[in-house]
Amino acid sequence: MLKTELFAEMDLLVAEIRTRKVPKSPNVQMSYKLIEEASYIAKAPCIRRKESARKIIKPIDERLAQFKKNFCEYLLSYIAARGLDEVDVYKRAHLDRRIFSKIRTAVNYMPSKRTVLAIALALELDIDEAQEFLHKGGFALSPNLRTDVVFSYFFENRIYDLFTINEVLYHYGIKPFN
Repeated sequence: MLKTELFAEMDLLVAEIRTRKVPKSPNVQMSYKLIEEASYIAKAPCIRRKESARKIIKPIDERLAQFKKNFCEYLLSYIAARGLDEVDVYKRAHLDRRIFSKIRTAVNYMPSKRTVLAIALALELDIDEAQEFLHKGGFALSPNLRTDVVFSYFFENRIYDLFTINEVLYHYGIKPFN
């Protein structure tokens, strides 16, 4: 049973108690009072939570209003800035066209870190651009992860040849790109 349904039921019970003539028995009167108090106590934290939630929601709404582009828009702007064709990019990234289409059409779709890395390599981004691009996808290159250190090296040294990359990945026990 949902809280709102429970609260509604408690309200009905309290209203029914108030309209009835309560027997003079102390046990019955105490039971009715306990039910009425329980109704108030159960609702009070909920009301306080709603008020505190409202205080939190407003600043979050303000931050979300500043939210400019989704990942797809950033991807398309990078492609346009480099004068590339979308088909070339997803082929160089060795992505299936359906995944690329999903990135383009599904507004809230977030590709995996591996997919974002493959696209960054296909776009031939330098290390700073790659970091920003990954950040737009909700990821980062961490200096504490072996995989990320290897990919950082590729971006820093502008190594974009997928065959070379796959050999190095295989050497370090990292799953190569297909």
